[in-house]
Amino acid sequence: MLSIKWSHRAVKEKSDILRYWVKRNESEAYSERIELETDKAISVILKNNLAGEKVKNRDHVRRLTIMRDYSIYYTVTGKYVYILVFWDNRQNPKRLKL
Repeated sequence: MLSIKWSHRAVKEKSDILRYWVKRNESEAYSERIELETDKAISVILKNNLAGEKVKNRDHVRRLTIMRDYSIYYTVTGKYVYILVFWDNRQNPKRLKL
């Protein structure tokens, strides 16, 4: 059985995104939806760690899109799925450093 581990970077990115939407919308509803959809995506990865698409030029890194606007970049090592990056897909892709 695989377990999830989040990088410090991914935790910070997700936290920043959730806080942004709470502040912008003056409500936690959209952030809660992001959390729910993220949990669903992680469940999919745990059931089938090949669910995400391969990332070009990055061996062993995969990407799974969440709600069209967000992606989880992850790799599987041994018994762990490492969430490397929680990415807002509306950002300039040149800024994405894996």
